[in-house]
Amino acid sequence: EEGRAEILLTAGVFLRIDHRSSIRMVSNALSNTRVEFLQGSAILDSNDSTPGNSVVLTYKSFELRFPKSGVYRLDSEPEVFETYTGEAQITSKGQTPETIDESHQYFFGIGMQTRKFGDGAVDQFSEWARNRAETIEADNRAADQSAADPDAPPTSPFGTTVPVPAPAVPSYGTFGAPVFVDNGLIGSSFYNPSLGMPFGYPMQVFYIFPRW
Repeated sequence: EEGRAEILLTAGVFLRIDHRSSIRMVSNALSNTRVEFLQGSAILDSNDSTPGNSVVLTYKSFELRFPKSGVYRLDSEPEVFETYTGEAQITSKGQTPETIDESHQYFFGIGMQTRKFGDGAVDQFSEWARNRAETIEADNRAADQSAADPDAPPTSPFGTTVPVPAPAVPSYGTFGAPVFVDNGLIGSSFYNPSLGMPFGYPMQVFYIFPRW
C-alpha cells in the first residue's frame, strides 16, 4: 500500500505505479502488450523504446496507444490523462481516436481534452519516476562505456576520473530521496501494491521502497 513498483513491459517501456494503485496484466505478448489500469496513478515511460511500440493501456472503456516515444501519466482521482513528452492516442468505443500532445490533457469523465497549463502534474510520484529514469539511463551509459573499453574509467578533459553523470530528463522534475531496489523475475497477471502478491504471467518487476 505504501510502496511503489516499476514494471518493464517491453524493451525500453517502463510502467511505474504509485502508492495505492493497481493494474491488471491482460496480455504480456511482445507484439500485443495490454495492461488494464484500475486505480491510483501510473506513469508510462517509453523514452527509450522505438516509435510505434505495441503497448496498450486500457481504462474503463478507453484504450490508450503511444505511437511516439515519451512519458505519459494516468490518474483515477481525478480521472485525467496527460502527456509530459511525446504523443498518445485515446479511443473510446465507437469513437474516432483523439491525439493528446504535450500541450493538452484528457478528462475521461467528460470524454474531452483541454489545453494544459504548465508542464503537467509534479508531485512526489513524478519526482520518484524521474529519479528512476535517470538512474536507469546512467546505468545504461556506464554499461555502454564499459563494453566499449572495460579498462578505461570515465575521465574529464583534465585526465581525472569522474563519475558518469545522470542525464537531464526534462519530462519530470527533480528528486533526491535515496531508494533501494529489490528486484526479481516473478509472475504477474494482476499487480496491486497494497496486496503485495503478484501472480500469473511472467514479467520483471522492481520493487521500490523510498527511505525518507
